[in-house]
Amino acid sequence: MYRSILLASAVAFCVAGAAAAQPQSDGPWTGPYVGLNFGYGGGGFNYPFSGTTTPTGTTRTAGELKQNSNGVLGGFQVGYNYELPNGVVAGVVTDFDGASITGGNELTDYGRAGGPSNGSLSSNVDYFGTVRGVLGYSLFGGRVLPYVTGGFAYARMTTANGFSCAACGVGGGVVTASSYSATDTGWTLGAGFDYPINDKLSLRTEYLYADFGRNTTPQTAIYGGSGALAYNATTGVSTTLNVLRVGLNYRF
Repeated sequence: MYRSILLASAVAFCVAGAAAAQPQSDGPWTGPYVGLNFGYGGGGFNYPFSGTTTPTGTTRTAGELKQNSNGVLGGFQVGYNYELPNGVVAGVVTDFDGASITGGNELTDYGRAGGPSNGSLSSNVDYFGTVRGVLGYSLFGGRVLPYVTGGFAYARMTTANGFSCAACGVGGGVVTASSYSATDTGWTLGAGFDYPINDKLSLRTEYLYADFGRNTTPQTAIYGGSGALAYNATTGVSTTLNVLRVGLNYRF
């Protein structure tokens, strides 16, 4: 996982270095830059599950739970742009943001005579990063640069779910819990605008959509009150992320 992140970052910097070695354009957007960003993100966590509702495994069930998370993120970016004589701007950028994108739900069902059943579901994005290509077009004499972007994305995901029922299962009750924590990889697409403040500083607004695919969590075991295994279930998690950020870049 980390090898993929390091390799993609190395490729981005190699491309930037090769571009820097080319004859420089007179365009105002040509050159390397570094900057800071801050924004808001929303994550969609879908939990497909399948299993049995009887200890013998004869009655199967399947479905999907949904969890939405949101919060802030912030970090830095490093990139390089090259402006062609016709105003087309091509570049590469890598960024890394610490994040606090969290969410959780809890449910209590008091309808069972033997006692309530309780469920919980939580999710968190701890950090988010990308390595992307950028393609834009300089407008109004370089006063604004709209662009589209896409490439590799990675994020640290943590999810957890649990269920307890005093009046269910073998021995008078069942308890189950599962969790997933890993750095997931995927792809990202987005668009944005850069606005120069002066010869060195520029403002950036940017939207990114990232998809990290589906990952299977470890098998979930549900135990009866007597300690005997009652049911089995497997769960998965598929994650998408929407990010809106503003940034300030210093251009060399």
